[in-house]
Amino acid sequence: MISKPAGLLHQITRWSPPGIPSRYVSVRTASILALLGLGLIVFTLVPRTSVMVQPAPTPIFNPLPEEKAHVVDVASLIDSIRNASKHALQGRPEPEFSASDRNLWRQRNPCKSREQLQPLYALRKLTKDVAPNSKWKQVFDDYEKLHRICTQNIGNDMSEYFLSKSNSSGCRFLVGGIPPRAGLGNKVLSMVSGLLYAILTQRVFLVPDETLVPGIMCEPFEGSSWLLDTKHQFTPEYGPGKDKFWSMKDVFYKAVDEAETLNTSDGVSAIHALVANDEWCQPGARFFCDTEQTYLGHIPWLYVNGCLYFLPKLFAIPSFRPVLEELFPDRMALTHLLRSAMLPSDAVWRRVEQIYSVYMKTADRLVGIQVRYRDGVEEYKKNHQMIEERVLKCALDNKILPETNPAPKVAEAAPSTEIKQTRVYITSLFSSLHDFLSEIYNRNPPPMEYVGITQVTHGTQQHFNLEEDKQALAEVLSLSFSDYLFVTPLSTFGGLAQGYGALTPWFIDNRVDSNEPCIRAQTADTCYQIPVDNFKCPYDHNVDGKLVLDTVPYLKNCLPVDARHGIQLITQTTT
Repeated sequence: MISKPAGLLHQITRWSPPGIPSRYVSVRTASILALLGLGLIVFTLVPRTSVMVQPAPTPIFNPLPEEKAHVVDVASLIDSIRNASKHALQGRPEPEFSASDRNLWRQRNPCKSREQLQPLYALRKLTKDVAPNSKWKQVFDDYEKLHRICTQNIGNDMSEYFLSKSNSSGCRFLVGGIPPRAGLGNKVLSMVSGLLYAILTQRVFLVPDETLVPGIMCEPFEGSSWLLDTKHQFTPEYGPGKDKFWSMKDVFYKAVDEAETLNTSDGVSAIHALVANDEWCQPGARFFCDTEQTYLGHIPWLYVNGCLYFLPKLFAIPSFRPVLEELFPDRMALTHLLRSAMLPSDAVWRRVEQIYSVYMKTADRLVGIQVRYRDGVEEYKKNHQMIEERVLKCALDNKILPETNPAPKVAEAAPSTEIKQTRVYITSLFSSLHDFLSEIYNRNPPPMEYVGITQVTHGTQQHFNLEEDKQALAEVLSLSFSDYLFVTPLSTFGGLAQGYGALTPWFIDNRVDSNEPCIRAQTADTCYQIPVDNFKCPYDHNVDGKLVLDTVPYLKNCLPVDARHGIQLITQTTT
C-alpha cells in the first residue's frame, strides 16, 4: 500500500477525489512551481495580442479537497457529487441555470420522449410498472449539474482540452467508446454500465459521435452535452507503444504494483488518459477491485471501449456495494438508467409514436416477441419451424395467447358483446413467424377476441449504420410496452427491451436438443454474458480469488438457456 509520506512538500500535494478513499500522490512540485514561475516571466515580457483563449497548463493532478474515505450511502454519494461540482467551480459562484436557460436549451435540444416515454408504461393494462425512485432522481439531478459545470468550464473544444493534457477544469472524465460493428443492444447496455460507473466516481460521461449513439438519443444532461466530437486521437491505438495519448492497462497495473510494493506512485501520477479495457470488450478483472479503483481515481481520463453489459458486477465492488444497495433496493438499476439517460431522439420517437398509436393504443393485451437467428440465414432455414411452434406453444401454455378452437363449456355464461383485443408485436429479420401466427389466427379466430399480428420490418440481414440504429431503437421501445415479452437467448436487443420495460421475459428455447418451448427468466435485469466470475484483486485479500457469486447474494448465474456462465442482478419485481 502507499505509505504516508512526511514533510510539507507531500502535504501540499495530498488529494482525494470525491468518493474515493484518500491517497497521497507524489508530484514533482518543485518542477511545477519553477515552470509556473517561468510562465509568469514570459507572460510579463511578451506583448499583449488578441488571441484565442486556451486553458492554462496545470499539473496533471489538480489537488482536490479532503473527502470522506468512502461513499457509504446515498447521502454521501450526493455530497461527493456536490463537492466535485464545488471543486470544479474553483471558488467561482455557480453559473445560473434559470428556467429561461432551461427552456432555451430544450429548444436547441428537443426531446419529446423526456415527458412522453414514461407515461406509456403506466398505461399497460396487465403489467404494473416499476415504482418511481426518488433517491435515484436526486443523484441524477446533482450529477447533471456536475456535468453542466464541467463542460461549461472547458467550452466547445473538448478535443483540444484533452490533447493539451490540461486539468484546469478540475474535473475527471469517462469516454464510452464502442468497437466497430456493434449492434444497438451492445452499444446501449455498455454505455449504461459506463454511465453508472461515471456517476459513482463523479466523472463526466462523454460519448463519441462515431458510436452513432448521439444520433439516436437525446442529450441527457440539461444545460450540457455528452457529445465528444471525435478526432482520430480519441480512438486509442491498441498495443504497447502505439498510442501517444492513451496509456494501456498494462502500464496502469504495473504502476499499481509499484505503488503497492515500492511505495512510489510516480507511475500512476504520470498517467493522464487510460484505456480501462482488459478482457475482450469490457473492463478487466482488476477493474472491479477496491485498490485499483482507488488508483483509477487519480487518472483524469478513462476510456471504456466496450460492447458488453457489465453493470451487475459494479455491485460486486465492495466499496460501491452499500450505496448501490441503498440507491436501487429492488436492483432495477438498468430500467432507471435507461429511462433517465437513454431517451430516443425526436426522429426515433416519431416512429415509436406511429407504431404505438396504430397498433398498440387500443389493445387490451400487448404481447412482444423478439426472434433472432444468430447464424443468420443458415440457422433460420434449419430451425425456424421449430422456433415458431415453440413460440405458439409457450404462449398457449402460459395463457398469453388464446386458443383458436377452445373446448365447449358445459354451462355457457351469457355471451359478452365486448370483443377483447390482443396485439402481438414481432421484431425479427425474417417474416415467417408473423405469417405463421397470422394464418393461425385469421383462419380460426378465437370467439370474442381479436388477435392482431404486427411486424414492421424484416431485412434478413443486420446492418450497422445510423438508419439501422434508429429503426432498431424504435422497435426495442415498442417491444418494451408489452405486457408479456418473449426474447431470444443471448440477444442484447431483447435484453434492452426488457430493461426499458422492466419486464421479466420468457426465453424462447432455441436449443435443438431441448424439449421445452420456453423458460421464464429469473429477473428483469439482462445478462452480463462473458464475465470473469472470480475476483482478481492481489491487494484486496478479503476478496481475492473468491467467486463473485459467493460474495453477493443477489448476483446469480444467468439461466443455462441464455448464458450459462453469465451473471445478472436478481431484481425484485412481479412483472
